[in-house]
Amino acid sequence: MKIETHDDSLITEIKITSRAQTKEAFEVANEAQKEWGNSTAEERLNVIKKVIEYFNENKEEIVKLISRETGGTVIKANVEFMLAMEVIEEALNYAERLDEVTEVPGDPEGKVNKIYHKPLGVISSIAPFNFPLNLSLRNIIPGIALGNAVVHKQGIEVGLVSGVVVAKAFEYAELPAAKKTAYLVFEVIERTIDADGQALLIPEITFDTYWTSLDIRADEVISLFHDHGTMEQFHSEIKTELDLERLPSGKFATNDLVLHLGLVAYNLLRIIGQESLQADDQPLRKKVQRRRIRTVIKSMITMASKMIFHAGRWVLKITKTNPWLPTFRRLYSTFSSTT
Repeated sequence: MKIETHDDSLITEIKITSRAQTKEAFEVANEAQKEWGNSTAEERLNVIKKVIEYFNENKEEIVKLISRETGGTVIKANVEFMLAMEVIEEALNYAERLDEVTEVPGDPEGKVNKIYHKPLGVISSIAPFNFPLNLSLRNIIPGIALGNAVVHKQGIEVGLVSGVVVAKAFEYAELPAAKKTAYLVFEVIERTIDADGQALLIPEITFDTYWTSLDIRADEVISLFHDHGTMEQFHSEIKTELDLERLPSGKFATNDLVLHLGLVAYNLLRIIGQESLQADDQPLRKKVQRRRIRTVIKSMITMASKMIFHAGRWVLKITKTNPWLPTFRRLYSTFSSTT
């Protein structure tokens, strides 16, 4: 959770990275560093120059974000931005040092020691809450300029300034990715009106991060993660509400048939459930977007009724007091007209 210091109002929420995601980040960084460690001075300089370009082009937005997220004044935010730019510009002097060879006189007289500068490998960095942009870049930029990879932990209180802004800058700079690529997708939503339509004096910001190895657009990644919970619910319905968690036979062919018939039944129930939402004739307290299978079974399939022979034909009799009768009639009419 993140709060704005002057009034303690919530401005964003951040999901904490799991242990597995942290391990994967170091593995990916290790792979990426092998290639980046062999990059030329020109390639490293080009990346740093594009990072400078990104910060200069987005200075106004970054300064506002620093002020808001740290709870500091605009003057303090401008000072931090200036210090951060000095750190980045100084890194231009580091990029060529990997190609330098330093000679040091040794013993005995006439012997010369040569010092070759090589990247360290993968560097870890943690963002502080005070001066988060400047102090984060003091670790990240020199490491990148000298051919290292950096795994950076953004500060929980300052996740946007110490994480998102830095990541966006290097994304803009087209820092080469590892062959085993893991993408970090950010979703930041600013709400100026709450769910009840009330305008907010201070906008509410929600912040989510998603890791993926899929080479697709960010909006597609976000959509897939949003759908994940819904898919889990579908699986739960098949296993528990249709009682297909444990299949009945020891023979694969028999279980295959049972599962296929179960999926046919599931899809029919899903169609009934979604069609029942097309009109406002259900006895529900609140409007829903989809109806669970158990609700369809309880309200439509196991409805109290009986078959009677009347006027020379069989008729399904349902009591008039049944609250689901209008919905049932509409569904019957809809499906019978399509056959």
